[in-house]
Amino acid sequence: APAIICISGKLEEGQACLLFEDTGSGIAPEDLDHVFEAFFTTRQESGGTGMGLYHSWQIIEKHAGSIDVVSKLGSGSCFNVKLPASI
Repeated sequence: APAIICISGKLEEGQACLLFEDTGSGIAPEDLDHVFEAFFTTRQESGGTGMGLYHSWQIIEKHAGSIDVVSKLGSGSCFNVKLPASI
C-alpha cells in the first residue's frame, strides 16, 4: 500500500513548528545520522540521488530554522521542522 503523509503545524514559543509524518518503510538506525548529507541515499536502484533532504536542510538552515527526524524501521518517519515565526 502507498505511504500516507500527514502534515500538521502549530506556533510554539515564536516558532512555526511543522510535522511531516509518513507511514512508509522508515529509516534504518544506522542511516539516521546521514539522511541530511549530500548524496546519501539508500535508493540507488530506484534513481535516488540523495539530494532531496540535503536541499531541504540547506533551505531550512538558511532561514534560521532546524529539521530533525525520528524514525523506526518498518513504521514510518516523522520530520520536525522549526522556523522563526513573524507575527
